[in-house]
Amino acid sequence: SKSGIEIPVFNNGKTVDSRYDPQRESIRLSDQIKDKTNFVIVLGIASGILIKSILEKRENIFILAVESEQADIDFLMKLENVKQISNNKRICFCTINQLFEKITQLYIPAFYGNLEVIEQRGWTTEHNSKIPQINEQIQKAVGIVSADFSVQSHFGKLWQHNILSNVKFIHNSKHINCAEIPVNKTAVIFAAGPSIDNSILQIKKNLQNSKNNLKILDWNN
Repeated sequence: SKSGIEIPVFNNGKTVDSRYDPQRESIRLSDQIKDKTNFVIVLGIASGILIKSILEKRENIFILAVESEQADIDFLMKLENVKQISNNKRICFCTINQLFEKITQLYIPAFYGNLEVIEQRGWTTEHNSKIPQINEQIQKAVGIVSADFSVQSHFGKLWQHNILSNVKFIHNSKHINCAEIPVNKTAVIFAAGPSIDNSILQIKKNLQNSKNNLKILDWNN
């Protein structure tokens, strides 16, 4: 760039970063991130200037940086800025095909708060045909993570109550350590969760039809 920063160039001669002053452009983009957002998906690693700017400005933020192929990541790792930020624990590089898996593994709403997608126009223009795939993976992954978070919010209190009740039961039981588990019995062990409301009647029906003398035990009662 004219400001002296090394930037990568596509085969067609175009660039993701500003050819004039990529540093100033990266600050402009990083300023758009909302205060309550601590998980950002950046489309395009490019020179690494944007990612570096975000990391320096927001000390609690986590960045998932996306490139089209692993070969692109390997090439960009030759740039000094990209090599430096790759060692930061608050960033993860991934390909488009890895995006869904990485979001479901790394994004924790209760910890990071909101999620935002930062599009570098030069990168999205160059990979325009792959944008629908990216959007689909993000929406699918966020949907799964949000559903899991909703379940945790709804059942969290009950789960904690059950844990404390079980600990109290084990502590007060004098024979728990020497209890013998019969090997000729069949048991169904289940916990509070979103599917139990739909399956509890079927479980009870199966128990009633079973040849074994099975009962449902609830330690909380």
